[in-house]
Amino acid sequence: MRMKVFASMWLGKPAMLLLMAVIITASAQSKENGFNVVANYQGGCGNCHGGITQQTGLTLTGPRTVRAGTKADYTFTVARAGQQEAGMVATFLNPAGQTAGTFSDLTGLNGAGTSQVYHNEPLAMANAGTAGAIATFNFSWTAPAAHGNYSFMASGNAVNGNGVSDDGDDWNSIVVQVAVSGATITAPVGGSSICAGATLSIQWTQTALKPLRVEVSNNGFSTVPTVLGTNITAAVGQFEWFIPNNQPAGNNYQVRLVEIESGLVVSTSLPFSITAGPAVLTQPTNQIACVGRTVTFTTGGSGTNLQYRWRKNGVDIPGGTNPILTLNNLTTNDAGTYDCNLIACNVTVATQTATLTVNVPPTITSQPVKQEVCEGQAASFAVDATGSDLTYQWLKDGVPIIGATNKDYRIPSTSLEDAGQYRCRITGSCTPQLQSAEAPLTVNVVPAVSSQPQPANVKVGEQILMFVVTTGQAVQYQWTKNGTDINGATNDTLLIPSAALADSGTYAVKVSNTCGGATSRNAAVKVTPNAGGGVLTLGTSAVNMGDRAVCSKADTVITALLQNT
Repeated sequence: MRMKVFASMWLGKPAMLLLMAVIITASAQSKENGFNVVANYQGGCGNCHGGITQQTGLTLTGPRTVRAGTKADYTFTVARAGQQEAGMVATFLNPAGQTAGTFSDLTGLNGAGTSQVYHNEPLAMANAGTAGAIATFNFSWTAPAAHGNYSFMASGNAVNGNGVSDDGDDWNSIVVQVAVSGATITAPVGGSSICAGATLSIQWTQTALKPLRVEVSNNGFSTVPTVLGTNITAAVGQFEWFIPNNQPAGNNYQVRLVEIESGLVVSTSLPFSITAGPAVLTQPTNQIACVGRTVTFTTGGSGTNLQYRWRKNGVDIPGGTNPILTLNNLTTNDAGTYDCNLIACNVTVATQTATLTVNVPPTITSQPVKQEVCEGQAASFAVDATGSDLTYQWLKDGVPIIGATNKDYRIPSTSLEDAGQYRCRITGSCTPQLQSAEAPLTVNVVPAVSSQPQPANVKVGEQILMFVVTTGQAVQYQWTKNGTDINGATNDTLLIPSAALADSGTYAVKVSNTCGGATSRNAAVKVTPNAGGGVLTLGTSAVNMGDRAVCSKADTVITALLQNT
C-alpha cells in the first residue's frame, strides 16, 4: 500500500522517494511507536536517501497551545549545511494516534483542507550549498473541537540536488507536543433530571485552561446567567452546586464554563431538568392542651410527588404521612417536640420543631386540717395538689381572703373574729376547678367567772345548789371544798341533794381550758340541825362610836348582838 501511493505521487523524482513513505508510515502509527518504523522501512529500501541524521535540523515555530476549534500559524524549517533542496511531510495526531485538525494557508505544500501536508516540489534552500542552507515551509492548522494533547509529527529531507537518491541526501524527523486547550462538561448529561434541594456535581475534563467561572442558565444564556462559582482551578474538574430548595423547576437548564482571563466560554452542557424539590411553606406551631383533649399539627409545602413524615422527638410516627397530624385523647406521654420531614426527589427537608405541652387537671393530694388555738396564737392551713399551672385562693366562710393565694395560709396572731370555716379553691390550666374540704378554726380565750357562786345556810337534809357562770370556750370545771377537789364535781353546777352537817365549809370552783384558767370567789355553806335550842353566836365583835374626846361619855344601843344560829 505505501509503495503504490509513493510511486503514484513521486514517479520520476527518486530524490524524494523515501520521504513520502516515511510520512505515510508515520501517519499510520501510534504516538508510542513514533518513527521507529522509519528506520525499519529505510533498511528495507537499501539505504536510499542516505540516512537519518541529527545534522538535518528541523524546527517548528508557532504556538504550543491552541484553543479548540481555532486556527494557528506555523513555520517549519529544514536546515542542513551544504545541501541544495528540501522537502517535508507532516500531520497532527490525537491521543488515540489518529490524524486530527485541518491544514490551510499552505506555502509550497499540498494537503490543504486535509489532516496531512507534504511538499509539492523540492524547495530550493536559501543559502544553498553553504553552512547556512535552510528551507522554510508555512502553514496554518485549525485545531479540532476536542481538547487534549496532540502530537505534531514531521519529517524533513535535505538533498544534494543531483537528481538521484544516494547517501548525500540526509533526513530527520521530530515530534512536538501541542496542547489543544478546552473543556468538556461530562456531568450533568443532557436530558438528566435533578431535584431542587439536592447537590449537583458539575464535572468536566480540560486541557491547558486557566481558572474558570461556572455559570447556570435556564434560557440558553440569553440573559445574564447566575454565577455558581468563580476562580476555580480548571484541573480540579469538578464543582458541587447545592441547588436551593426554592430553585424554579424547568427542563432547559444548562451550565457552562468560562475561562476568566480570556472571557471565553469553553464548554456548555446539554440541557437538563431541575424538578421542584421539597420546600416548607407552612411551619407547625407550638400546642398546649389538656389530658384527654385533641390537638393537630399542620404543615404544608411544595415539591414534586411530595411526601410527609411526621416525627416525635426525632422518631417517625407510624401513620404520620399527611400534612395534618391529629393526636386524640392526649396523655402526658404525648408531650414532646414534633416536626415533619418533607420528601421529594430523594431530597428531605425538615420543618421547624413544635412543642406539645400536655397539661393535667388539678388533683388535691392533701387536705387542710382543723385548727384550735388560743386568742393571740398563730394558726395555719395548708393544702397540696398536683396539676398544671395551679393557682390558689383561700376562703373563710365562703368569702375569698384578700392576698391568700399560696398553698399555705397563716394567721400570725388570731382573734375571735378569725374563727370560722376555711377552705382553698384550686384552679389550673385544665378543668375542673377544685375546692378543698372545709377546716374549722376555733379561737379560744382564757375562761373568766362572770357570775360567782353564792353562800348558803341550809338545814340538815336540805338541798345545797351552787352554780357559776363563765366566759370562754371548752371550759372545764372543778369544784373544791375547803381547797380540796370534790370528786366528780366537774360541771358548772354543784348539787348536794341532802345536806349533812359535814357538808359545811368553804366552796369554790376552778374553771379552765387549753388557754388557761381562773378560780371563783369562796362561798360559805353552813348546815345546821333541824331541832333544839340552837346555837348562839355573837353578831358583832365591835361597836363604832365615832370620834370622841378622851374621857368623854356617850350612850349607844347595840342590837342583834346575839344570834341564834
